[in-house]
Amino acid sequence: MTSELQENLLSVMQQAGQLNTVNLMQNYLVELPVVNETQDAETIQQIKIALDQEGDITVATSIKIPNLKFKLGEFLLEAVSSSVALASSTKSPIKLALVAIRFLQKILQLSSVDIDEFDAKVLVALYKLEKEDGILTVDQLVEVMERERPDARIAKSLENLERLSCITLTMGEIILNEVIVIRSS
Repeated sequence: MTSELQENLLSVMQQAGQLNTVNLMQNYLVELPVVNETQDAETIQQIKIALDQEGDITVATSIKIPNLKFKLGEFLLEAVSSSVALASSTKSPIKLALVAIRFLQKILQLSSVDIDEFDAKVLVALYKLEKEDGILTVDQLVEVMERERPDARIAKSLENLERLSCITLTMGEIILNEVIVIRSS
């Protein structure tokens, strides 16, 4: 969030007579990534893979709203909590906005699912194959990865990634459902 926006929000909150506005801002505001209006909806669904200096995977995460199904209990608790907070803050638009922002922040947090290290290696291999050929097949993946693991482990990984809706398997072909973003540190 820009400092100008923070200052304007702080000014509005002070004019509205809110106490502890700085604490409220620090506790409840989160900076959301800017989404370009021309982006496809698919680019919002990402797999982020972080590599260390040696090229080893440090973290791999799938980020998309459908991942909420894996954390349904937490989501329902947050929804109930936010509903109660909304009901008690209907008289103050600022409190209402803060509750809504806090709820959206929690949704964003819950829509993130960690991916196993080997599954991330499979995704990196798929990413490279897609850049080279454009078409992904199970046979290509097995050929590239057979040095690392047996076919059974690759099949288990593909099953995991399909369960997470990261990929779709159809007749030996692999379709990536998310954009893969690889970052080196």
